[in-house]
Amino acid sequence: MERSCAELRQAVLPQAGVRVLRHGFGLRQDTIARACGTSARTVRAWEAGVPPRPVHADRLTDLVDVVLILAASLVPRGFDQWLNARLRLLEGRRAVDVLAQGDAAAVLRAAQAFVAGDYV
Repeated sequence: MERSCAELRQAVLPQAGVRVLRHGFGLRQDTIARACGTSARTVRAWEAGVPPRPVHADRLTDLVDVVLILAASLVPRGFDQWLNARLRLLEGRRAVDVLAQGDAAAVLRAAQAFVAGDYV
């Protein structure tokens, strides 16, 4: 997991970041797509080297930030589950949907609370 975190922090190109999110942290293409407000087809294009639009790049960065916080507490299979679960601290909404709406701050707070041991 530490290696995946280091690779994710060092990923400069979206292609590398998406690859680490998928293979190092177990995120599915559709989860990345939902969090970024786009389609799985677009995520596949990013993996092939097509650069994301600025709004999607910002959401991808937000997703990376959340994953890096959660890395202290989750195994690879758990990231996708946490992002798709309805969370109390997000008023019953899913983190992927809140990220897609551009409210990364709320998801970051929920992730920090989770790592601190709070019921989210």
